[in-house]
Amino acid sequence: MITLELSLNRQDFRLIWISLHTQESRLLDIIDKCGEDSDEAADALNDITYLRLYKKELRQKAEGIFNEGAFIPTDGIKS
Repeated sequence: MITLELSLNRQDFRLIWISLHTQESRLLDIIDKCGEDSDEAADALNDITYLRLYKKELRQKAEGIFNEGAFIPTDGIKS
């Protein structure tokens, strides 16, 4: 497996964190619009599962580096 290591400042991290939060919201909208039994929703559910696991891992790595404010999306909802 190939990996990429990045050095991120707080602003860069927030941009990535907000983007992940936005993508999760889009996937949830797909499920709401298509219904849980559709193929589109099944794909979205798979993506959400992976995305949430990734966000959990990323948060664990970043919590010791960035303050709590770095994890608040622009809508003010803590994720």
